Order: sequence, then structure tokens, then C-alpha cells
Amino acid sequence: MSVRCWVIAGNHDQYQQYVNRKSKEIDGVKFSYVSRPETLRGFVNPHGVFIGSWRSRDDILEILDVLMVSTNTDTSKLQRLKNEVWQQATHQQINQAAVTSAAKRLADAIDQEVMNTIKASAGQLSDISVKQTQGYEHYFLEQ
Repeated sequence: MSVRCWVIAGNHDQYQQYVNRKSKEIDGVKFSYVSRPETLRGFVNPHGVFIGSWRSRDDILEILDVLMVSTNTDTSKLQRLKNEVWQQATHQQINQAAVTSAAKRLADAIDQEVMNTIKASAGQLSDISVKQTQGYEHYFLEQ
């Protein structure tokens, strides 16, 4: 069974060069490129590396957020990295993080309203269970 190693690189070329070099040195590792923050959703305790110009990615703040949420162990190193990136963040990185955060809050509010409506109109249902699979929530009505 291979171990997955997430690679957060400045671009796909940096990722490819890293994989070409490392795959000759290491057996049993499946390298996966983090092309966007959603790539990591649904994974618990993802492990990997930051390489190349990763700090210059427009979505790096979101990637760090997803990593912190996905990690159930000590996140102090990730928090320190995020603080460092924030201090040197470009306007584009800050804007991207703000837009994504606002979109997530709106989606969460819509989800909550839908759940409230379903619960209010479905008296015969005992409960609604939620199962998360790879970043998506699936709702199951239980009778």
C-alpha cells in the first residue's frame, strides 16, 4: 500500500520536477499535486511538502486553512506558516481568501436554512444524519 504525499508547489512544473526527482529516491509513495484548496477536502491529516514558489500562489491562504481544518493533531506549524504568509500577502492573495471565506459563509447559511426547512416540514422524520465524503455533505433522512 502506498503512502500519499501532497505536494504544494508554486505551479505544476515545479511539482513534476519534484516528483521526477523524488520518485527515483523513494518507493511506495503516491505524489499528488494540490492544484486548488478543494483537492485536500475530505482527507484527514494530509501529509506532504511545500516546494518551490508555493508562497506566491493566490490560493495559499485557503490551502493553509483547509490543511488546518483537516488536521486533528498539532497545527502550530501550519498556523506559523499562515501568519508568515499573511504578513507578506499580496492584494490578490488577501482578496482570494476574503472571497472564498464569504462564499463559504453564504453556503453554510443556505445549508442551515435548508436543514431548518426540512426539519420543520418533515414531522414524520426522526432525524437527519449528515455524512461527509471528500468535502461534500450527504444528507440522509432517517425515519
